[in-house]
Amino acid sequence: MPPRKGAVAINVSLPDHLAQQLAVLAAAPEHHGSKSQVMETALRALIEGTASTLTAETFAHQVSTLGATLTAAIQDLHQSVQALGQLVQVLSTRTVALETRLTALEGRVTQFVEHQGRQYEELVRAYDGLKAERTAASGGWRGFRTAR
Repeated sequence: MPPRKGAVAINVSLPDHLAQQLAVLAAAPEHHGSKSQVMETALRALIEGTASTLTAETFAHQVSTLGATLTAAIQDLHQSVQALGQLVQVLSTRTVALETRLTALEGRVTQFVEHQGRQYEELVRAYDGLKAERTAASGGWRGFRTAR
C-alpha cells in the first residue's frame, strides 16, 4: 500500500508481543484499524514528551494549590471546632449552675407548699373550733338557732 500524501513509508520490525499489542491498539475506534496511526501517535507522544511533562507539572501545581486550600480549610475547621468546644464548656458550666439553683428553688417551693398546707390545716381546725364554740354558745351559727 503506498503511503498517504505527505507521508513516507517505513518498514519496522517489532517483537511478536509488541506487534500483538499494536494490533489491539489499532483495533480501537479512534485509530480506525490503522497501525500506522497508532505508531504515529506514540512517536509524537515520545517526541512531544515535554507536553506531558508540562501537563504533569500543571497537574502538580494544581494539586499543590488544592492542598494548600484544603490545609487552610482544615485549619479553619479546627479553629471552629475549638471555639465550639469552648462554648460547650461554658454552656456546661452554666447548666450545672442553673441545675443547682433549680434544685435549691425546688426545695424552697416544696417547703413553701408544705408550710401553706400546714397553715391551711391550722385554719380549718381554728374555723371548726370557732364554729363549735359559737354553735354551743348561741345555739346556732350567726345568731340563728339550730334545731336540737
